[in-house]
Amino acid sequence: MKHRILLLALLGMLLVAVLATTNALPALAEPSGPYCGWYEAGFDRSFNTEWWAYWCRWPGWGWYLMGWWSDLTGYIAVY
Repeated sequence: MKHRILLLALLGMLLVAVLATTNALPALAEPSGPYCGWYEAGFDRSFNTEWWAYWCRWPGWGWYLMGWWSDLTGYIAVY
């Protein structure tokens, strides 16, 4: 009888540990900081130069424009 109770208690703790770990896995997989990169602006009209935009995607918040860049102006901060 004592062995059954001990076995049931150990299985219960194992089940709780597995469920807690499984629920924490998506949070562990998310990066803690933003994912940033340069993207061509792709304006409909021609400004006689290429424009690039620097975008950052913050987990849980979305995309934010950080700045613009072209050969004529250099980097222009937006934030």
